[in-house]
Amino acid sequence: MLNVTEGFISLVKSQQRSFTLDHVEALAEAQNKPLGEFLIEATRPKKIKPQSAEFFAATERLMRKADAATAALRRQPVKK
Repeated sequence: MLNVTEGFISLVKSQQRSFTLDHVEALAEAQNKPLGEFLIEATRPKKIKPQSAEFFAATERLMRKADAATAALRRQPVKK
């Protein structure tokens, strides 16, 4: 799915290498999710401290708006 070797995955697991944005986009696409939604789900902490709750809520709202704006731009016809 990501077009990477098992060796690369091993390096990522051992924190010697990192996924690129291209890898993350490919994972989101494979799950048929917008990038923002995928990132929200992948990085949401199991427990959110009360003092951080509004920050996480605002971040999620912004990511969802960005996903919606991206989808709207992709639906527009390409000008020649």
